[in-house]
Amino acid sequence: MKGAANLNFRAPDFGEQVAKLDKEQTYVLYCASGNRSGQTLKLMEEAGFKNVVNAGGFKDLKAAGLPTE
Repeated sequence: MKGAANLNFRAPDFGEQVAKLDKEQTYVLYCASGNRSGQTLKLMEEAGFKNVVNAGGFKDLKAAGLPTE
């Protein structure tokens, strides 16, 4: 998606990367299947993020006709 930032869920510093994000912004999460984005949603909510949406799996977004790059 245009303007998206990629954070690697499996990176050793993933939690630190998430902690640097602005908790007041809106985030839309997705991954290949929706599993990692679901886990990240929970992590972000527990950290105090209020505006986070799990869009699910990339293949589902593409199948729904949403623009992808």
